[in-house]
Amino acid sequence: TVPATTSNFDGTNNILSTDTVPFTLTPNRLISIHKLSGDPVNVQPNQDTKVTGTVVMDNIPDDYDYRNVTVTGTLNGKTLMTQPDDEGEFNFTIPAADLVSGSNSLVVKASDEEGNSSDAATWTLNMGVLQLANVSDQAKFTTKLTGSAQAVEPDAGWTINVIDTRGTGSAWTLQANATAQATTPDGQLSGNLVYKRQNGTEVTLNQTPQTVMTHTNTATDTGTTDVTSSWGQKAGMQAQINSDAIVGDYTIVVGWQLIDGVS
Repeated sequence: TVPATTSNFDGTNNILSTDTVPFTLTPNRLISIHKLSGDPVNVQPNQDTKVTGTVVMDNIPDDYDYRNVTVTGTLNGKTLMTQPDDEGEFNFTIPAADLVSGSNSLVVKASDEEGNSSDAATWTLNMGVLQLANVSDQAKFTTKLTGSAQAVEPDAGWTINVIDTRGTGSAWTLQANATAQATTPDGQLSGNLVYKRQNGTEVTLNQTPQTVMTHTNTATDTGTTDVTSSWGQKAGMQAQINSDAIVGDYTIVVGWQLIDGVS
């Protein structure tokens, strides 16, 4: 603290005195924000989420009270405010109603009681959906029996899309199971549905869900994956018909399960 000081001015025509204004010198504090929660943050629809960080300061006494710091966040035009705890850690609870579908930016700054402020730290909050779309309600396998085992590809028109707009890093697993139904003639098909993966491995579908595809979003993903776009002789759903199969119409119900994450 610098006290007021009186100065005298003596001249031939006048004598004056004046006091300087007292003032306080404070050291410049360097304030920064460190992210504790991950970035980007993938938010499930209709669920609140928490963003956590910590305020780091230089040139402060050992007993400095971090509750003198104000942390301000800006999200989609709305201002959020909080204060750190005595260790400098802070958090924002983001209501789902404040987020829009797709990418949201939370811009955070910290300032102290002396007017020092930090550079902005930005979290990206991705709120999207994970769902199956355009799933064909029926598909057909058509072939003529030859007395030999054969692999039959589905007729054209089978579609399955996975929509994942939760952003980069989100992942999903697609599983399928198969249950044989009543058939004509009576009895079950001598054969199975199998799924051939791109790496050459294959899995026979039964009543237990089997993983047929996994995917992790990258920055170049459009948000929609056409599962059937790569189906063909080397990959995709196939009917493996045994040599003793009997001519008829057979029905198998395929169930699809979409799981959040890589299973």
